[in-house]
Amino acid sequence: MDGPSLMGTVSLDRKCKHFVACTGQGFELFDLERVSALKQFASNERIHLSVPKHTSFTEGDSKVVGGTDRGCADIYNVNTGKLVQRLKYNSGGLIQSVATCETVEHFLVAMASSNERQTSNIILWHKTVWDNVRYFDFWKCIYQLPVFPTSSPASAKYFDQARQSLLFVQPTMTITRVTRMKSQKPSPPPLTSTPQGIVQAPTATHTPLLAADLDTSPNIGGECLEEWWGEAEDEVQVILVKEEAKNYGNDNNQEESIN
Repeated sequence: MDGPSLMGTVSLDRKCKHFVACTGQGFELFDLERVSALKQFASNERIHLSVPKHTSFTEGDSKVVGGTDRGCADIYNVNTGKLVQRLKYNSGGLIQSVATCETVEHFLVAMASSNERQTSNIILWHKTVWDNVRYFDFWKCIYQLPVFPTSSPASAKYFDQARQSLLFVQPTMTITRVTRMKSQKPSPPPLTSTPQGIVQAPTATHTPLLAADLDTSPNIGGECLEEWWGEAEDEVQVILVKEEAKNYGNDNNQEESIN
């Protein structure tokens, strides 16, 4: 049958009419019934490695997100086929694994870096449903979790727990706080709700991020409509908190909120 010659994870839309797949030449949209190509999502970037990369629908099936071999995940408009934003991981490497989900208030994208020479990281991005209604076409990075890949069973369990807690974020975890850290102490672990089937994120040291590591500007199709981290010049830490979470600030950390 006709279809892509090389495929990663195939993503099916909610109406079960179309699917998108990595074909080795980029990502393509296919008609499910006829298995015929309808549209190609092209980034105009040379493909370095012809390996399968994950892809998934998001934003109510109006966008497609796909991994790359250039240290970023690309988001495409399904109707136009055009690239609308790159979710960057400045340490480079492959971004082969991506996953999406939706809550009442947010669209979420999780992507994982892949590099044998350095620690792998899971990066979580979000976009509010209201921003989507207002056609604010950009996503924001809200969390980065380091993953230390080893062959030990304990490491595999840690990665599995981290992956589950990241990909199934509950609507109660919709508030983000960005603070300027004047000390080098790590932030407390994220608070997670724990209903049935949800695994609490394991306790770990969360690496402080630099503002330069959180490039959230669309860089395609116009300027960014808002600055996410304000005028931050020092290290910034991104923390997921509940609406009524305790204040973790103390005299030692001397946290100063960024408006």
